[in-house]
Amino acid sequence: MKRFFICTDSVTGLKPGVNEIKFPIPTAPTAERSAIEGLVEQCLAARGENCAAWEAEINTRVFRRYALTPAEIELVKASAAK
Repeated sequence: MKRFFICTDSVTGLKPGVNEIKFPIPTAPTAERSAIEGLVEQCLAARGENCAAWEAEINTRVFRRYALTPAEIELVKASAAK
């Protein structure tokens, strides 16, 4: 079964059922999921303090899973900074 993330929100102006954008959710191998889970656990254990390096590694791994181009990565980063 193929899973999708559906992007709809007030920021993009997308409306559910009208102009949704469906992004396929890639399936990560067990080792990759475990690595990301470990990084998330480290951030949680640190209670969000000094997590920039771990968050950057999580982002890098997710960008790689989605096969984002450098331009797409910059769009994501710019959007997240708002």
